[in-house]
Amino acid sequence: MLVAVVVGYYAGFAWWVLAAGEASAMSETAQVLVQPSPALGPADVVRLQVDALRADRQGRFHVAQCFAFASPANRQNTGPLARFAGLFGSSSYGPLVTHRAAIVGQPVVHQRVATALVTVADPGRQTVAYRFYLSKQQQAPYEECWMTDAVIRTTSSEPDDPSELPI
Repeated sequence: MLVAVVVGYYAGFAWWVLAAGEASAMSETAQVLVQPSPALGPADVVRLQVDALRADRQGRFHVAQCFAFASPANRQNTGPLARFAGLFGSSSYGPLVTHRAAIVGQPVVHQRVATALVTVADPGRQTVAYRFYLSKQQQAPYEECWMTDAVIRTTSSEPDDPSELPI
């Protein structure tokens, strides 16, 4: 089971650690995709995606899990699934698949948009930061579900003001 533990607070934001050795929560044997749900908040979505990508060292199931939480607009830009999966072979997004551990910052939410900072440690112990941009969907079949609009590699550790997001 994946365990997310609040390890501290910085500038009012809780930081979660997902231990690398515990990312087997989505085992290949289960093969059941978690679907977007209004019951999942932005933090749940980001943690689910980060865990799914890390667990995807041997197959595409977990990339499909991540893709299930890509917003319809994101899917238009990055899909279909085969194209989306190809992104994680790049040097920009590869660390999301190969990371040993991740720190997921508490999302900053403004009305129907949110942003969260994720920092991963790759196998060489280098850290890489990503900014996840999410929005609460307004149309069926994802109405009131938080989904990811974009993930951008960044060097900034400062949280964005989600009211200024270009979503």
